Amino acid sequence: CESVLPMEDAAAEILSICRRLLDADPRTRLVFTTREPLPPPFNAARNVRELGALDRSDAIELVSEVMKQNGWTPPVDDPGSTPQEVTDLVDAVNRHARALVLLAREVALRGVKATTGDLRSLMAGLERKHPGDRENSLYASVELSLRRLSKESREHVRALAVCQGGVQLTILGMITGLEPDAARQLAIELIEVGLGEDMGYGHLRLDPGLPPYLLGELAADEADALRSRWAEAMAQLTGYLYQEQFKDARLTAQLTLLELSNLLAM
Repeated sequence: CESVLPMEDAAAEILSICRRLLDADPRTRLVFTTREPLPPPFNAARNVRELGALDRSDAIELVSEVMKQNGWTPPVDDPGSTPQEVTDLVDAVNRHARALVLLAREVALRGVKATTGDLRSLMAGLERKHPGDRENSLYASVELSLRRLSKESREHVRALAVCQGGVQLTILGMITGLEPDAARQLAIELIEVGLGEDMGYGHLRLDPGLPPYLLGELAADEADALRSRWAEAMAQLTGYLYQEQFKDARLTAQLTLLELSNLLAM
C-alpha cells in the first residue's frame, strides 16, 4: 500500500471500495501489505500482523526448496555439511525471506561457507551506512548477485535505481544509452543472476530489493539526472500506449498493467 497511499485521491477511492466490500458481507476479509500506517478503519491494532524473520527451520527449508526446484546443488568442496554451517548462512541475513531466495543461487555457485563469509562482511558495511535498516539483509543478497554481472553491466544497472518494479526494454535502452541488443543483454544478465524476470511484451520485472538498493548508492545529483531521463522516456512510452490503444487495445492493456507502477510514479 505504500505505493498507493501517497496519492491521496486515488487511495481514498480504493479504500472506499474496500469499505463497501467489507460492508457487503460479514464473511469478507481483506489483506493489505504495507510499510506505512493505514487510515481508519483499517488501522486497528488488533488486525496488524508484523512480518519479521522466518523461523530458522522455515528459513533453511526455503533455501533447500528453492535449490531443489531449480536443480541446484552446492559445490562438493563447500556443501554446508553440518547443521551449524547452514544455520550460520540463514542467520547471516536475519532469515529474511526474499534474501534467502537470492541466496540459494549464490550457495549453488560458491558454497555455504564462502557465501556466509561474504554476507557477514556486506552486512557489517551496510549496518555502518544504514544502522538498523530492516532491509540490510536483503540489500546484502542483492549486492552478492550484482557482483556476478559483467563490469559494463554493473555500471549500466545503476540506471534502474529510478524504476518502479520493472522496466520496458526500450526504456532501459533510453535511460542507459544502450543500443537495443546491449539492453537485451543487460536484461539477460539480470535474469541469470536472479534479479530480473522476463514477463513478456519486452518487460523485465525487477527484484523488489534492486531499485531501492541502487538508489541508496547514488549521489543526489546523479539520482536527479536519472529521474529526468526516466521521466522523458516514460512520457514517450505513454504517448506510444495512447496511440496503440486505437490499433491493439489488448496489447495496450497488457503493457499498461505491466508498467502500472512506473506510470503511477511518473
